[in-house]
Amino acid sequence: MKPKLLLTFFSIIFATAILSAQGIEFFHGSWEDAIEQATKQEKIIFVDAYTTWCGPCKRMSANVFTREEAGDFYNENFINLKIDMEKPDGRKFGSKYPVTAYPTLFFLDPKGKVLKKVVGGQQLEGLLRIGDAIVSEFDFSAKYREAYESGDRSFENMVNYLDALNKSGKSSLKIANEYIREAEGLTEAQKTEFYFKAASESDSRLFEEMLRRKTEVIKNSGKLAFEEKVLAAAGKTVDKAIEYENERLLKDAIEVAKKHGGNNSKLFALDAKMNWAFAQKDVKAVLKMAKKRKAYMVEPKDKIKWFKQAELTFSNDNSIMEFSYDLLQEDSETTEDAELISIFTKLLVTMGKKEQALSYVTSARERVKDARTKSYLKNMIRYVESSM
Repeated sequence: MKPKLLLTFFSIIFATAILSAQGIEFFHGSWEDAIEQATKQEKIIFVDAYTTWCGPCKRMSANVFTREEAGDFYNENFINLKIDMEKPDGRKFGSKYPVTAYPTLFFLDPKGKVLKKVVGGQQLEGLLRIGDAIVSEFDFSAKYREAYESGDRSFENMVNYLDALNKSGKSSLKIANEYIREAEGLTEAQKTEFYFKAASESDSRLFEEMLRRKTEVIKNSGKLAFEEKVLAAAGKTVDKAIEYENERLLKDAIEVAKKHGGNNSKLFALDAKMNWAFAQKDVKAVLKMAKKRKAYMVEPKDKIKWFKQAELTFSNDNSIMEFSYDLLQEDSETTEDAELISIFTKLLVTMGKKEQALSYVTSARERVKDARTKSYLKNMIRYVESSM
């Protein structure tokens, strides 16, 4: 059995694929109000503890919090709060949660317990990685499990239990199947809601029951929510197909997405096939899918993500390097993103184009405005020179 290389890909990306938030939406209210909302919504609280004079704070606010990817993930999973630590509310917050450097990022449970404290500014990738780890580790399901095991078989408790299990990344199939076998007196409306909540994987009877009630689900929850659910469930099955090397399961998931996943089903199929090819280490299949996927790689972040996965899987394969060069070249000429500049520079060095690498990174350093990026690229210049 191959390792779980890609298990977070579909569960995170396709769970929010159709959302279109324009950056993180910060809560407008007091700390006490945020606690109340976190309790009601069963969400973790994310706090950006900042000051108005802090340079890294300003950069995060302008260049990271405003990114669509940050908004998609953080708005879905957190109650987000910005606190100016030099104002009264900030001093009050700081008396309980001391801060010695800015920004300091807090992740707290609805009772105010610190789950993680991160000191210093983060790039987008780091912020998403930290948030993903927090969501994966924190589990709201314990209280519902305790109630369920104590005999509470109310529909409300069961629906909340399923939601909590799914949010924490735990499988809800066993408990959902157990409940539906034993439940008595459920109305058709409750059954429809239950199957919609329980359909976490497309290769399950629960999912089939949801599809059978498609018209009612769309009427109650909307077409968009239904399609998101289909893609998320099919994505979980793709993860399983990759883990157990079951190509039949992969094809079934793609077919379900094609029939019921709406406008994003074509992109879903491309990514499913490409990630299967990555797991099989089939470089020709990866490149075939990547060429088809290229039209969707509009943002530099998409290209960087693909390159990192390709480099990790195939190391210095010439065909991968050539395709990556073509993929990254256009954005590399105008970007001020330190990561993209660094990746393209190292790619040139790997391909033996060391003179071009030196010229490129030197020009990029002159072009960028951010002082920290300039300092970083100075070290990149030294790296290239040392390789020559």
